[in-house]
Amino acid sequence: MTEFVDDGLLKDFFDEAYSQIELIEKNLLKLEKNSKDKEAINELFRATHTLKGGSATVQMDEITDFTHLLEDTLDEIREGKIKINSNITDILLNALDIIKNMINFRNRGKKFKKDYSSIINDLKKITEKKEEDKKTDKKTKKTKDNVASKNLLEDKKFKLNEYDFLEIIDANIDNLPVYKILVIIDDSNPMRTVSGIQIFTSLRDIALVLKTIPDFDEIYSDNFYKEIMYIIATNLPLNKIKEYLIIPDTTKDIFIERLNLDNYSKSNIVDKVEKKDDKNIDEEFDETSGDDVEESEEDNLENVSDKEEFLDKFLSDKNKTETEQKNISSSIIRVDSSRIDILLNLVSEIVINKAAYNQIGSELLDYFESYSIKFNEFKDNLKQFFENTSQLLNKAESSELLNNLKNYYQDLDNLFNPTLSQLKLILNHFKSTNQSLDRISNLLQEGVMKVRMVPLKHIFNRFPRLVRDLSRRLNKKIDMVINGEDTEVDKAMIDYLSDPLIHIIRNSIDHGFENEAERKSLNKNPVGKLELSANSEGNIINIFISDDGRGLNLEKIRKKAIKNQLISPDIILKDQDAYNLIFEPGFSTADEITSVSGRGVGLDVVKKNIEKLNGSIRVDSVKDKGTKFNIKIPLTLAIIQGLMIEVSNETYVIPISSVLESIKINLDEIKSIDNYEVLNVRNEVISLLRLNRLFKLKENDDKNFYFVVIVGNEVKKIGIIVDNVIGEEDIVIKPLKDKYTNTPGIGGATILGNGRVSLILNISQIIDLGLKMEEAMHIT
Repeated sequence: MTEFVDDGLLKDFFDEAYSQIELIEKNLLKLEKNSKDKEAINELFRATHTLKGGSATVQMDEITDFTHLLEDTLDEIREGKIKINSNITDILLNALDIIKNMINFRNRGKKFKKDYSSIINDLKKITEKKEEDKKTDKKTKKTKDNVASKNLLEDKKFKLNEYDFLEIIDANIDNLPVYKILVIIDDSNPMRTVSGIQIFTSLRDIALVLKTIPDFDEIYSDNFYKEIMYIIATNLPLNKIKEYLIIPDTTKDIFIERLNLDNYSKSNIVDKVEKKDDKNIDEEFDETSGDDVEESEEDNLENVSDKEEFLDKFLSDKNKTETEQKNISSSIIRVDSSRIDILLNLVSEIVINKAAYNQIGSELLDYFESYSIKFNEFKDNLKQFFENTSQLLNKAESSELLNNLKNYYQDLDNLFNPTLSQLKLILNHFKSTNQSLDRISNLLQEGVMKVRMVPLKHIFNRFPRLVRDLSRRLNKKIDMVINGEDTEVDKAMIDYLSDPLIHIIRNSIDHGFENEAERKSLNKNPVGKLELSANSEGNIINIFISDDGRGLNLEKIRKKAIKNQLISPDIILKDQDAYNLIFEPGFSTADEITSVSGRGVGLDVVKKNIEKLNGSIRVDSVKDKGTKFNIKIPLTLAIIQGLMIEVSNETYVIPISSVLESIKINLDEIKSIDNYEVLNVRNEVISLLRLNRLFKLKENDDKNFYFVVIVGNEVKKIGIIVDNVIGEEDIVIKPLKDKYTNTPGIGGATILGNGRVSLILNISQIIDLGLKMEEAMHIT
């Protein structure tokens, strides 16, 4: 029962199991496309065998038995007795779904109890063979085995002595049947040096491994041994033992015989050992000098009252050494994500403190410059004072008093010079130390962020199965291509990305692609192409989902928008504005509702989820050529680069990923078109939004100039009027809670270097809010 299994072992099993399931699914889909892909079938075997062995280790028998049945089917495919096709792939994928459910239930502390006998029957039908072929194969193999096993099992190098038998009897506490197994390793296997360990691990799942020849330490080294003897104790029958010995590309031949231990007992062996020791003890003393070794074997025997106790100690020490050898370190360490989150929180605090140090450094430099200016003024005034005093004394003909004054105060103007020099040195040292702190904290931040980074293949690999199942259900032929799956993104982003990508891909398959007959009539390839790709641009991740389907129907979108009262009938829409309408809630151009899509629920959720990530989504389409979605998201949501702006003495942050440029303008450069404020930037008219009006802050009418931060993308952009642009800063995002969680236009908060809290703007929502407010003012 798994309740007796260590929690850490269980966690490792589940992590490994989900990884192996993903690998099995990926290679099944590859094999369906190319049934001769040997690498795919070998990967399948390795993953299935690992999953079976792991489930046996944690005593999940239902998973072990069912996975073994799947392994049998794959064996038939590997040997070329079954040619894989879509129907067989369906059965194998259904079987994999059963294993997924079994593991999911076990992960929740339950056991999968639904009836899956139909899947078992399907698998058994695949593996059915003629009895005549079985008998012929067995008879031929048995004849060869008998000859080979007799020669190899009696080989001198595999002969057991009294100590070996004593070790076997002592370790076999439950008196289980003992077997002598000789395995011939395939020397053509590129991983042959670890094959012995692979077989050892497989046997350990079902039996007590008592001894190996060569010794375990030698097998564990990088040396290759073509023939290895394993002595095991188990209640399992021979045919079951053989199942765990047959490892694809590893096991070449197997010979097994049962050891008859009836003529051996522990006391008889000890007597034989004593006689041998007595016979050779004089020789050992003659050959062993006290100068060469500190303590002879006889000295050991004198310290132990009984030779049986000595042998027990020897075996105990030997087992301890083997255990220590097994506990080797790995280059990969599994760490709970919560621990990394703690590290990230600490790094976030360092970033906030770094900002505070930068603020202090800036204030100190400003103070020093101000002090230097004042001190220079003081020196100038002092000089003027002496000049005026000198003139007065000359007129009064008091030359003696003048000389006395000069003697007393001639060094007054240089009095503070050493102090100023020392202060300057301290400030320079502070500046260099602060720069060092800045560099180290950046490296630490980068290092922790890299630990949190995971490749997008963790979600991309889910979609080939989704595409295959949906395309078969909808009777469409679709080939999926994945590129850039090694692009890394913060682990926290992965969970948010899955649903948007699923919605887009499902819509592409249902709405985007024509059926085979339609594609042929348009002179298209009968097989549609769906491409999912990703790349990185600095701190921005681009994800593209493109298809070569029918494209978006602009006229259909326009009519639906008018019907839903999203636009007025007389408005002229740009193509990009029309495409953006598909993200409106409840919007759908589907002629009928299917089980896949058509209810108008999906793309609006996609947009909301992407905006939660401070990202954006754009769609481009060409009729009868296809549609392309482009999702832009920041690399991480924990620490981002932000542009600090000031509006009515309040500081706000705009994510750098949303900023196109910032410019300084005079008040008279702002123009008005139909009561809308606009700005001409390089012959492009850009709508303006006053942030103080949007947030109902006090306006400063005395200013002659403003700063405009242009945000958005190349298609949809707007200029935000602000009082001042402070500069770029690393920003630690702190989530808002309670009633502030869903405040429109606000995406979070951060703590500035001066300790004040600053709000982070959600630019997509700001643009929408600004447009709605301007429209409301225009109507009024």
